[in-house]
Amino acid sequence: MPFPTVKHCMIADAAHAEGAGKLALIGFLGIAPDVEVGISDFSRPLGLAFVLLAGDGDGKRYGIQVEVVREDGTIVMPKSAEALDVELKAGKTILSPHVMAVYPGPGRYVFRLIVDGQPFYENTFKLLVGQAR
Repeated sequence: MPFPTVKHCMIADAAHAEGAGKLALIGFLGIAPDVEVGISDFSRPLGLAFVLLAGDGDGKRYGIQVEVVREDGTIVMPKSAEALDVELKAGKTILSPHVMAVYPGPGRYVFRLIVDGQPFYENTFKLLVGQAR
């Protein structure tokens, strides 16, 4: 069985695992691609949690990496050299990578999930100067 299909990508300021398979979202910003984040200072790092909701896990292990690029291809956060080894247990799959990066300015960005070295899922979000609309 292949890696489960990602059905939704929620974006928040942070996501924290709780007991009983629950995930607490802090500062929910929306569901990609319909997310606009207002930033007042692009010289400071911005942390975003990308909460990926996918189908049933199969008990197999996968190498997971993420990267963020500007829509023009400029790399904002390159994928890590080492993949994170993740076992997908039976039941719905929830992944919540947190990305901390300095973004070069306003515009549309692409979040990309890489599974076993291959691009698997991507979605976009938009950064604005000031307050989100």
